[in-house]
Amino acid sequence: MGTRHLTIVKQKGEIKVAQYGQWDGYPDGAGINAVNFLHEISSPELMERFNRRVKLCRWATQEEIDSINEAMNMTEIEDPMNQLYPEFSRDTSTNLLWMILNGKKDYLRPDNQEARLESTRFNLNNAKIAEKESEEVTLLNNGINFANDRLFCEWAWVIDLDENKLECYCGGRTSDGPKGVFEEFENPVRLQASFDLPITAGYDEFMVRCEPREMTEEERRAYTDEIFVGFIEEE
Repeated sequence: MGTRHLTIVKQKGEIKVAQYGQWDGYPDGAGINAVNFLHEISSPELMERFNRRVKLCRWATQEEIDSINEAMNMTEIEDPMNQLYPEFSRDTSTNLLWMILNGKKDYLRPDNQEARLESTRFNLNNAKIAEKESEEVTLLNNGINFANDRLFCEWAWVIDLDENKLECYCGGRTSDGPKGVFEEFENPVRLQASFDLPITAGYDEFMVRCEPREMTEEERRAYTDEIFVGFIEEE
């Protein structure tokens, strides 16, 4: 289901990851995926490794993006972004956390694409912890401004490595919590729930705490009208 969202990691007061996702951003989708990832790396050793890997993340330059686009344009494989560069894909969502943890062997360039194809293709649906820690930088796109679009950004999942928390932000009009990590924005998604790491809440508690209250009929009509106007403006 198309549920737009963000996957965010904060470290040393800085947003290091801000991944836009198109699908399944709700608590039972991206939310639970983030929880499961954090359960898998809950040991001190793996959390330290994740911190080191996040530190190596940086935003791709325009020159690097141009080179990646060139590499995708020259290939004959189907769906090159998801096959070769899932870290830039709207489909990757919280699975990006696994890629950050494990690293990427190299970034394809037009002159070495065919030689490296098999060693750089990922299957994020069967992610597991790599035995050897990567030391390579992970290049990313910065989607943080989407958090200020409360109409279309329905959820944001924030791993705050400074406070050791997983935070759930919701774009629904019935979620009126603080702005949290989005304090600089005018009307961003709002904090709905916060969980200390390691997460001890069970599935049912997690779902209940993440769900905003139901809209009243008046609120629903106003929200529907706003969405309708938003689609007209996009067109």
